[in-house]
Amino acid sequence: MGVVARIFIVLAVAAALLLAVPGPAVAQSDDPSSFDYGLIIDAGSSHSGIYIYKWDSRIGTTTSSSSSSTPIPPFSQPVTQQAWSADNKKAISKFNTNPTQAGASLQPLIAFATGIFTGLGITSQQKLSTIPIFLGATAGMRELDLNTREAILTSIRQYLADPATSPFQFQSEWARVISGEEEGVFGWLTVNYAAGKFGTAPPPPSLSSASNGKRKLELNAKGGGGGGAATDPTSYYGALDMGGASTQITFSPPNNDILADCKCVVSTDTPSFRV
Repeated sequence: MGVVARIFIVLAVAAALLLAVPGPAVAQSDDPSSFDYGLIIDAGSSHSGIYIYKWDSRIGTTTSSSSSSTPIPPFSQPVTQQAWSADNKKAISKFNTNPTQAGASLQPLIAFATGIFTGLGITSQQKLSTIPIFLGATAGMRELDLNTREAILTSIRQYLADPATSPFQFQSEWARVISGEEEGVFGWLTVNYAAGKFGTAPPPPSLSSASNGKRKLELNAKGGGGGGAATDPTSYYGALDMGGASTQITFSPPNNDILADCKCVVSTDTPSFRV
């Protein structure tokens, strides 16, 4: 998997975990052709959800600013909105008795995404085939035996790779079962990104009362965070993700004597964190 794919999958999966905390709303006046797009399917234990992201195109020939070349723009953050997500109520792990049907179960999600792009005026197969789509499955799939799990993934990979059923760019390794450790790290990234701990996210979320009397989590969609990322592990939030079939708790320990066997190192350029 290339560097761009790795960056996108970290950001997109982390953001997908924050369904209640969407990114900054996309301005309706934006020119769709000036952006790149990506999709991710979060295949959970009880349902699958698809999320669409966009970011400023990073088109250029070099990182230098010489007059003979076009500089590549700096890293641009992906953004989304609630209208760019949809759920499929049947989890892919539920196809354990008929795994060959798992791929076709994603049809409503693919149709939803295609409809969003149609609304944006993006309809050509040439353009759609440049938009990557990823699928990350979690505990529901981890609980299955290896043969069943692979049979389901094979069906999904075939469906996403076939232009007749999915118009988007896809590579076989882009659909996989992520480990519980990865799921925990993505949750940790999500919480601290949303809280502005890496210096590039929106301001910290706040709780407010919704019209139905429930509490809701909100992000201020204006502006970005402050300076660079903090270096003190104790200044970051821990994350507790209580899912349908698994629970992850993730934090950056104040010293390496705690959880000495932990091998997961998260890099946000500078600094890096052991979580």
